[in-house]
Amino acid sequence: MTLESMVERSFVFIKPEHIEIAQEIFDFLEEQLGDGFERLFNPLHIVNLPKELLEEHYSHRTDSPIYKETLDSFKGKGAVIAIYVGDDIINRIREIVGVTCPKQAKPGTIRAKYGIGSLKESLENGESVKNVIHASGPGEAEQEIETWSKHLAKDYKVLDLTKNQLKDE
Repeated sequence: MTLESMVERSFVFIKPEHIEIAQEIFDFLEEQLGDGFERLFNPLHIVNLPKELLEEHYSHRTDSPIYKETLDSFKGKGAVIAIYVGDDIINRIREIVGVTCPKQAKPGTIRAKYGIGSLKESLENGESVKNVIHASGPGEAEQEIETWSKHLAKDYKVLDLTKNQLKDE
């Protein structure tokens, strides 16, 4: 196995409820990552996310009782996206992000530090868990990058996430 084959990409986005502090969260993530990574472009705030994009991204959660609330949470706020490249970057980022439920996340992780709520509370009040950030899991990153690029390229002509760069206008 060559060193090049060990390098992978990770798709990350800050969720709507934390847009205002997205840069702080990215700075924290990058500080924790240390050396050995590259962010492919400055984080992009995409305000008007296409409904079809969100439906495709969350297609594995359609049976969730908070599926609709999760999709609705993006309206008018969007997400701040970034792609990171590095050796074992998916696992490294996910360790820093923490488990999905903020109340169960290890102290010092992004979700423990910035997240709000639990699935139980979410089900009781009908709102999505405020777990701050999405980070690709193993086997998900390339598909997510392709999906987001496909949908965003329709509305944002300068965006091509699949090529590790923004298109020239």
